[in-house]
Amino acid sequence: MDPRDLPVLVRPRISDEVYEALQAMILSRRLAPGEQLSLTHIEQQMGISRTPLKEALNRLAHEGLVKIEPRKGTYVTDPTDDEISESFDVRRAL
Repeated sequence: MDPRDLPVLVRPRISDEVYEALQAMILSRRLAPGEQLSLTHIEQQMGISRTPLKEALNRLAHEGLVKIEPRKGTYVTDPTDDEISESFDVRRAL
């Protein structure tokens, strides 16, 4: 078999999947504004390790959807209607 005949596989990074799942939960308000996120619980529920979760949370923090307070916790922020609308516009474009 010629290796050039093999298809190119495209797999999303786990952190991307975690990011998208948490973002959707925040924007749909299934995670309430001000709610503290239990990283251990999220890891167990999603079957992931801490590294992809931290990467996803850092992206969400950069977008202003969560606030990471060192040695205190990670909290869901209260996105404005404009931020929610903009996020959905970006998702549609992608």
